[in-house]
Amino acid sequence: MVRNNISVSLYEGEELAARVRADDIIGIVPDGDMPFYCSSYFLDDESISDYMNIELYEDKERWKKVIENVTWQEIEEQRLL
Repeated sequence: MVRNNISVSLYEGEELAARVRADDIIGIVPDGDMPFYCSSYFLDDESISDYMNIELYEDKERWKKVIENVTWQEIEEQRLL
């Protein structure tokens, strides 16, 4: 398109490039939670491009590769008063 003088613009191009490089940040949410409603589970300053459940990967070897690159957030201990 550019070669034919048709202007091209990518919405959130940097985010798209990060996904292509596998350099983006995804949020892993509990099984059973709908991933597209989970942005409130994460800090506002994180630029998370997508959310997913662990059970989406039936290929356990592929899942192990994903886990090797995960940075887990601390979970605050909950107590009943």
